[in-house]
Amino acid sequence: MKSWIQTEVEFLSLGDKRRNDRFRKIVQAAAEHPTASVPQAQSQWYDTKATYSFWSSPKVDSLKLLQAIGRATAQRAMDYPMVLILHDTTNISFPSSSAKELGYLDHGRGKGVLTHNTFVVSGQGVPLGLAGQRVWVRPLGQMGIKATRSTRPIQDKESYRWLEGVQVAEQLLDKVDRRIHIADREADIYELFVAYRKPGAELLIRATHNRSLVDAGRLWSELAESPSGGTFSVELQKANDRPARSAQVELRWQPVRLKPPAAKQHLGPVELYAILVSEPCPPKGIAPLCWKLLTSVPVTDYEQALQSVRWYSHRWLIERFHFVLKSGCRVEELQLRSLSGLQNALACYSLVAYRLMWLVYESRANPQGSCEQILHEQEWRALYSYHHKSFADADDVPSLGQVVRWIAMLGGFLNRKGDGNPGIKTVWRGMRRLQDLTEVWVAFQQGTYQHSDRFG
Repeated sequence: MKSWIQTEVEFLSLGDKRRNDRFRKIVQAAAEHPTASVPQAQSQWYDTKATYSFWSSPKVDSLKLLQAIGRATAQRAMDYPMVLILHDTTNISFPSSSAKELGYLDHGRGKGVLTHNTFVVSGQGVPLGLAGQRVWVRPLGQMGIKATRSTRPIQDKESYRWLEGVQVAEQLLDKVDRRIHIADREADIYELFVAYRKPGAELLIRATHNRSLVDAGRLWSELAESPSGGTFSVELQKANDRPARSAQVELRWQPVRLKPPAAKQHLGPVELYAILVSEPCPPKGIAPLCWKLLTSVPVTDYEQALQSVRWYSHRWLIERFHFVLKSGCRVEELQLRSLSGLQNALACYSLVAYRLMWLVYESRANPQGSCEQILHEQEWRALYSYHHKSFADADDVPSLGQVVRWIAMLGGFLNRKGDGNPGIKTVWRGMRRLQDLTEVWVAFQQGTYQHSDRFG
């Protein structure tokens, strides 16, 4: 754990070695005890007080924390010829916080901050880290005031965060040969499509507008009437409003030239590729799956269209990142008194949330890898001893996939035949128990050695 954290904060410079060391200690404790409160994770009152002092210190800048995190992410990404860059925004509510700088959230539900994250994953969906994070507040006094959106420049709108997120990621990741920026329907913004992109940068956006075409007609109306280019099956993850299921869908695609909106004629037309994924026969009572995608990636045949759909299917990973951040790391239970303190804490826990996700998805992509890339020898030996009721021999080093399954079992994963891979929730629960097991195992080993020395 310590070696991993050292790699993550290699580029951190807070002007004082003691502050850098405190950041490492905070992240280490949170990573070892996910779901725990700050006092529970830190265990000592001095460390708890130092954690809150660190977050609240005017000498700690969340921008510097995020820059260090982003550079570590970029360094990992350079090992891949292509990465997917996921963009999304989430509301973070602080119902018990006494901070006076909080604002209103979507639908007016509670007070808190909005957080726009830029999350990097490999083409196979293995998390590589956070590339950027923007936190802002909607002033309470402006709630309910109707804004004149159509007359405001994009730089003055909240929607500018999508363009800004792409720019930040491009500055960090420009040495990666190919970079696919993926976002949901809120990013269907004409300015994003026409903005300059460096070579190797592409867009893959889920569309919400039925835009006008240069050659007359409407985008999705025209494409829906075209012949199907083929069918395939999509495995849908379980969500709050639907069960997990398999959907048989049709695939259509074509190059398009979009007309600019009436108020943005100066931007000129843009050439993209449109992909329509539609489910002709959904189960009774279930809304049909429908993805409308716009991309700058050339799509001229079935395989290219299907590849773009596969890439887009990884977009839900950033939603999992937000889930881990809020439900796993429990950031919404923080009771800091300043917005800057909350921003600093969010940066720390974002690093922990990434690590938990990487642990799960790397174990799926590389199950036969060495467990020692994630666990210290004492940790995996303690885990082995707990599950086997015996000590491990030198050649008993378990695989990455095996130890993650054992950790999940500590967190409630039943490991029955047909259960599939463990999820993030059981892993974060198990991580906390693993640290307790390791402490007991180490104490037992030390006691055994002392006993042998005394009576041997």
